[in-house]
Amino acid sequence: MEFYLNETSLHQQFSSIYDFKKAILTLNSIFSEIDQTKKHETFYQDGWLFQVDYQAIKSEVFQVSFNKINPQLQLEFKRFLKENLKAKDWRREKLHDSENDIFECPILDDIVNDTTLAEVVERNLQNSDIQRIVINFLNSKFQEITEIVVFKNDEKQENPILLSCLERKEELKKWFDKAIEDKEAYLKNTALFRIMGSECIVQGRRIY
Repeated sequence: MEFYLNETSLHQQFSSIYDFKKAILTLNSIFSEIDQTKKHETFYQDGWLFQVDYQAIKSEVFQVSFNKINPQLQLEFKRFLKENLKAKDWRREKLHDSENDIFECPILDDIVNDTTLAEVVERNLQNSDIQRIVINFLNSKFQEITEIVVFKNDEKQENPILLSCLERKEELKKWFDKAIEDKEAYLKNTALFRIMGSECIVQGRRIY
């Protein structure tokens, strides 16, 4: 599994520092759940999150808004990314061609080249065996949906590419359950697999 923090879900949706603080608290709860449940997974973020003009509170870049919240909350957010989740900057392993390809996201009504969304699309196209999920900031244009639609080099927008997404810890738990179920669905083929007895349990999982 791979997790991606979606910087495009920052678009001035917060009306106050209180709302922004709530969003950071929610992300920290998601980070904690990932850390406790899936320590072996990979987490990615845009290395430019604190450097580019992504806006949180209206007319205020992310870095400025972030500096206004409680220092302890700032520290917790950064510690989760750097130490607990060991977040990687996908730009250092960039796969999508932001110069020659066009990635469009109808929800944002914009081209999303050189963003996390474009990178996840490309990685899904090149290797669909890995389960990937995009994590959004609260109250973005992606709220209340479970999949983000993106089109690659598709002017008529006929072949949508769907990216799984969430913004709350409760949604993460549901996604975990479904991801595990999907990954192990093939084991239901009794012509190919059988359980090796009730005593064959490794790390709480049955052996086939």
